[in-house]
Amino acid sequence: MEAYIIDLDHFRPDNSRVLSSRPWGVAARDRSGIDEALESDKIIEIHIPSDIVGITPSYLQEFLENAVVKLGSHNFSNRVRFISGGKYQIEHDLDEAMSRILKAENTFAY
Repeated sequence: MEAYIIDLDHFRPDNSRVLSSRPWGVAARDRSGIDEALESDKIIEIHIPSDIVGITPSYLQEFLENAVVKLGSHNFSNRVRFISGGKYQIEHDLDEAMSRILKAENTFAY
């Protein structure tokens, strides 16, 4: 199956080694086309540059909010894959961001 590839190298300020802040996460979501990619059946591959040392949960929360809400946590894990070219491991920060998204979604459901 063909993948929709998002290279986070295109969405970081001044070759920063840490991706952070809600506004940068929103900008990455808007510019990457991730929301449009969700309308297809393609796997979404998010490539993390090799020199990235961290991605904050707040960045991920804004970048991935619509994907997590649309797909739910199980389907998100099946459709969205992270490929790191370096030592950074996204799992902890991603879990925190997803927890925040799902908690907010459940809060607003009532």
